[in-house]
Amino acid sequence: MEAVEDGETFPHGKLVRAGMAGQIVSLCLVGTSGSSALLARRGWSMPMLQSFLTYLCIGTFYVTLLLFREERPGGIRGGILTSGMDARMIAIFLAFAVADVEANYAIVTAYQYTSLTSVTLLDCFTIPCVVFLSWLFLGAQYTRLHFTGVVVAVAGLV
Repeated sequence: MEAVEDGETFPHGKLVRAGMAGQIVSLCLVGTSGSSALLARRGWSMPMLQSFLTYLCIGTFYVTLLLFREERPGGIRGGILTSGMDARMIAIFLAFAVADVEANYAIVTAYQYTSLTSVTLLDCFTIPCVVFLSWLFLGAQYTRLHFTGVVVAVAGLV
C-alpha cells in the first residue's frame, strides 16, 4: 500500500485486502450457485464435484496468501504450520471443515428441488439465524456494527 509521510503504511490496507479476499470468495460462491441452477435445469446432479471445485479455488487462493505472507517483526511467520497449533485445534478445524462441506453439499443439492431465488433467500436467512443462535448458545457479544452488517447483507437481496 501507499506509504504516508510518517513512514507507516496506509492504515486501511488490511481492511481493503480482507474485503477483496471476501469478494473473491463471494464470486466463487456465486459461480457455484449459478452453475448449480443451470445444471439442475438440465437434469444433472453433481453436488460433490461442484463443492470440490469451489473449495479447490478457495483453498488455492488462501494457501497462496499464506505462503507469500510477509514476515512479522523478529522473522516469525504467522502461518498455521508455525503458530504452535496442537492436534486438538487441528481436529476442531477439520470438524468445522467437514460440517461446512456437508452444508455446501446440501445447498448445491437444494437447487435440484427449487429455484435459484428460493435457495438464495434461504441461504441468506442463515446469517441472522447464526447471529441469534451464537448469541443464545455461545454467549457471543455483538455491536451495532455487526447488526448493521446483518441488515445490509439481508437487504442486499431486496
